[in-house]
Parts: sequence; C-alpha cells; structure tokens
Amino acid sequence: MRPMRAPTRYTALNRSLLVCLVAAITLALGSPASCQDPDSSFVPSGDTVRLAFGWTAGLHGEVQLTRVRIDGSGPARADTSTLRTTYSLAVSKVEDGLRVEVGDFKVPAIPESDETAAAIALISSFSPSYVLSPGGDLLRLDGTEELVTRVRSMLDSMLTEGKLPAMKEAVDSLVSEEALSAQLSEEWTALVGAWLDAELEVGSLYELETEEALPLPGNPVVPFKFEFGVIDRVPCDKEDQTTSCVELVMRSFPDPDVMKQFMKQFLKDFTNSMRADRPEVPEMALRNLSVFSESVLVTSPETLIPRTLSITKRVNGLVTSGGVEQPISQTRKSYYVYSLTGGS
Repeated sequence: MRPMRAPTRYTALNRSLLVCLVAAITLALGSPASCQDPDSSFVPSGDTVRLAFGWTAGLHGEVQLTRVRIDGSGPARADTSTLRTTYSLAVSKVEDGLRVEVGDFKVPAIPESDETAAAIALISSFSPSYVLSPGGDLLRLDGTEELVTRVRSMLDSMLTEGKLPAMKEAVDSLVSEEALSAQLSEEWTALVGAWLDAELEVGSLYELETEEALPLPGNPVVPFKFEFGVIDRVPCDKEDQTTSCVELVMRSFPDPDVMKQFMKQFLKDFTNSMRADRPEVPEMALRNLSVFSESVLVTSPETLIPRTLSITKRVNGLVTSGGVEQPISQTRKSYYVYSLTGGS
C-alpha cells in the first residue's frame, strides 16, 4: 500500500489563487462555447430574416448590466455575488465612421470580503469607448488610456499590501489595452458583429469554423467551431404587442487539443507570476477542464439595435495545488438591458 500523503491545509491563499485562476480562465474562454447537444428547439420554419446594421449618430441611452458570479471552488459551499452597473452610451459621427462613447459608470461599493473576486468583478464592469465603420465593423478602441488609469487606481486601493500583492500583476494584465481590445471584440461580436448582413432562416442552426483571439496578454489565437441561429421572432419588450424583434443564439466549441496546450502554458505562467513575490505559492497543474457558454440576444433585425443580451459562462475543472487535487468551479452570468433612443 502506498503511504498516505498528509492533506495540505486549504488556506485562504489557496482559495484566492483558485478564485483568481478560474476567473481568468472564464475571461479567457469568454467566446461563447458549449458542450451541449444541438438545441431541439431549432425547427426550420421557412421564414427568412435579414439582419442589417442601422446605428446612426444621435443614438443614445443607458445600459443596465447585472453580473452574477457563483464560485464553487474549494471545499466550502458555493459563494454567490451580484454586481449591478449602469453606464451611458452615445453614438456620434467621426471621419471614418461612428464613435460609440461609453461612460458615466455607476458601480456600487463592492464588499471587501474577497479582494480577488472584487477585483475581477470591477474589471469586467468597465468598457472602453470605440469606433465603428459605417457598416458596423469594430475598427478600434478609443480613450483606453484614461479608462485603464482609472481602473488600475481603483485596483491599487483594493489589492492592499499584505493581501496577495502578487495578484496585482496578474489582474493588471487583464486591464491592458490588448486585453480590453479582445474583450470588447468578443462583446461586439455577440452584440452586432456576428450578425452583420446575415440572412438566416428562423429555426435553422448554422455552423462556422474560424479562429478567435482570447482576451489575455498576447491575445493567443484558438480555432473555434461556432453554432448560431435565429430562435424565433419575439416582442422587443413587454409592451410590444408584435414580434418585431428576433431572438438570436450563438455558441462555439474551442479546439480541444489547442486549448489543452494553451491552458498548460497559461497555468505555468500564472503560477510563476504568483510566485515572483510569494515563494510559498504552491505548484499548480490543471488536470481537466470543461467549459459552457452561451449568448442570447434580442434585437431589431432592421438595425441591430439591441434590447437585451445575456451571456452565461461556466467553468469546471480540477487543479493539483501543492500535491492535492482541488476543484475549480465558477459560473458567470451577464445580463444587459439596453434603453436606446434617437438617431436619424
């Protein structure tokens, strides 16, 4: 019989590491991904929808964003946190297209019980302004320097000395211009980019193979297989007595071999960054990983001006930390409600 290994005490350090790791993985795998079987609700109808871009200067309003995080990492019961944010959105004309100004963020106070989770929640609550082509393609970010400075300043006050300062470097990487660009690209794809000028049959499921950059330093590129389609024609809101909007769904499947290779290197880099200032941080190895994510959009087919967007991401896996296997589990749900008016 093999001698039994003395169990490693599950410390606050281990939990903070796992929370940060799973959050980073969730952000990295943010493109809609799914391991589900094809949705049985997809039944071809013969009804074709043409989706067109119709954002114009003068479009403006408010976006309400609710993010729910359910963290089941470690031996304790799952922790749930909810963060509600509102921000303004205004479209104006610029020389090469349209500028979408995002600002006036209102973020409530975040509990200090878990600095790591609070930092990740803070990062995911901000978005830079951006510039679009006249046809709706995302051209570039705008005003990121000011946004990054503001977020890092807030992080400095949250990640205090003596409370895992090494994590600041890892979290800082998520507010770099590279990471913000990839994150915005991902969100715009789900909101508008994937649907530009598409003609889709209601109830039919379509497939596409492409490559996507992950929102992490270096923006590593991973092959993906996408599934997407129009679920049905639906009311735009509760007051709408017609079915003038459409409900769109998008999922994707990352290449498992490429993802395995990438995540092995990612975890190695992650551990090394943590150990730079904290040598006691244990070696970590990813044993397995499963991912589920899905985006559902309700929008106007004539303009692609959105009404609601929901994104659900779920990560489950097993990490070896200090010679002991620890589960990692996190579900992140984001729900956007758009109240936009105006425009020519």
